[in-house]
Amino acid sequence: APAPEQEEDEEEVDKFCGLSGLTVPVEISLNGKSFTSDMKTFTFYGEVSSDKVSFPPPAAEGAEQVTVEHILKQDTVFLVHVEGLLPTQYAKVRFKWLKETCADPTKPGEEDFLPEKEWFTLDLDEKDVNVEDGTLKAVVPPGPLKQPERDDILTILEFSMNGQHFHPVELPAPLKIAPYVDPNAPVEEVDPKAKAKGKKK
Repeated sequence: APAPEQEEDEEEVDKFCGLSGLTVPVEISLNGKSFTSDMKTFTFYGEVSSDKVSFPPPAAEGAEQVTVEHILKQDTVFLVHVEGLLPTQYAKVRFKWLKETCADPTKPGEEDFLPEKEWFTLDLDEKDVNVEDGTLKAVVPPGPLKQPERDDILTILEFSMNGQHFHPVELPAPLKIAPYVDPNAPVEEVDPKAKAKGKKK
């Protein structure tokens, strides 16, 4: 068996050999002789993962602290904590909306999601990528239209470092987002007599 000191040294070995975050020019050839020379670059990202979302303290004194248990309203700021985060100008956060009929929101199948065209992808600025804290700063988008049997829309959260390949945020349960309410939708009128009748015991 290896000595304790040897085990500790092995744990500190970088399995990506220092290449994570390295940006290099890429040249392409179709004939094996002539290569492109426009200096297009490629950045290699090592292993990244996330299993935590947090919310900044409330701005107003005495206001309630938002948590993952709340139904999140549009424009609510939140932080995605990412292990292995590196500087990038292509970071994105994606919201994959679940159907109201999803039997187990913690283990959804492909058939449990709304069509991909209805998902929401948020482009982040470089200033939203905080490598020192290991966080991506994002805001809650407007959810889809309200579903008949729910007061919220469940969403699976994903993030991307290059704008193309997405990784799941491994939360215990989907986030709950406030649905979009069409301001032009007709308001259902309630008959005052029926309302009064309903109050009688």
